Amino acid sequence: MNKRLTSLFRMATKASLVGLLALTAASCGKSGADGGTGSSGSSSAPASSNSGGTANADPSQSTMLYVCLFNQQIVNQIDSSGTIKQFANIPGNYTLLGGMAFDGLGNLYLPASPNGAKYEYQILKVDQNNTISVFSTPNTNRAAHAVAVDGNGNVYVIEDNMLGACQMVKVDKNGMISDPLQLPPLSQLGGMVCDKNGNVYIAGLSLNGNTADSIGRIGPDGSETLFTRMVGGSFPTGMTFDKDGNLYVCCPGYSRICKVSSDGSEVDTYASLPLNASPSSLAFDDNGNLYVTDINESEVWKVTPSGDVSKFMDVDHPGMIAAREVKK
Repeated sequence: MNKRLTSLFRMATKASLVGLLALTAASCGKSGADGGTGSSGSSSAPASSNSGGTANADPSQSTMLYVCLFNQQIVNQIDSSGTIKQFANIPGNYTLLGGMAFDGLGNLYLPASPNGAKYEYQILKVDQNNTISVFSTPNTNRAAHAVAVDGNGNVYVIEDNMLGACQMVKVDKNGMISDPLQLPPLSQLGGMVCDKNGNVYIAGLSLNGNTADSIGRIGPDGSETLFTRMVGGSFPTGMTFDKDGNLYVCCPGYSRICKVSSDGSEVDTYASLPLNASPSSLAFDDNGNLYVTDINESEVWKVTPSGDVSKFMDVDHPGMIAAREVKK
C-alpha cells in the first residue's frame, strides 16, 4: 500500500485522525458571546470571495491558531509568527477522539475516551483559564467521531456503536442531552460544521444513495438533505465557511482544498497542496490566510488569499487545527 493510500486508510478507519476545525470569533456566522463555532469549520469574514479572513479586523484582537497533537495529548497555541505556547494538557487517563470546537466565549470542547475505552466517551471543556472539566457524558456505549458548536452554544457530536450505527447528539450549553438523531448506518463520516442559520454539515454523510464523497446538511428541525457532491475519491473531511457562506473542504483524496458555493451548486479547487499531502482540517486567520493540517506529511500548510501555498511549520501528528480571536 503506498504512502497516500495508507494515510487515507488511517483516516477512514481511525476517527481521531480525521482533522476537524473550529473558528471561534464568528461562530456559525455570529461573534462574541452570541456565537460558537463548528469543529470542522465556521465562518470568518473574508475580504473577498477568495479570502477567508476579514478586511476590517478588530485591531484590539489577533487570531491564534490551536493545533491538537494526538501523540502528546496536548493542544498548542500558535501565533502568526509561529511562536508556540501550550494551551491545554489533557489528563493521561483520556484519549482524544475526533475533533475540537470553540464556542463564542472561548471555551474549547473535545470528545475524549476515559481509561482507553473505545465505546465510551466524555466531552471535555477547557475554559479560558485553561481549566479542564467534564462538560457532558453522553451514551456510554458509543464512540465519538466529530464535534461542532452552533451560534447558541449547543454542542453537536457524531457518534456510533460497535455495529456502526451512527447518530448525532445535541448537548445544550448547560450540558443537557437531547434525543439523538439517527443517521444513515453506512455513513463514512468526516468533519462537521454549523452555518449561521443553525444547519449542521457533515462530510461523508451518505444520503439517498449518494457516496461517501457527499456532504449532507441537517436542518434545525432535523431534516436531512444532500448539500453537494464532491468529485469521486475526494474523501472530504475538515470544513469551514467564509462570511459569504461559501464552504471550504479538505479533500485528501486529491491533496486539495475545495471551495463550494453557498448553495452547493459549484465546487472548485481553491488550493492544491503537495502530491502526498492529506489535508485533514483548516482554519482562516483575520488576514485571509488559510492554515491546513496535513496528517500524512506532519505539516501545517499556509495558503494566502492569492492561492500561494507554503510550509508554515512542522507538527508531529497534527490531528486538527482551530483558530480564534483573542485580545492583544
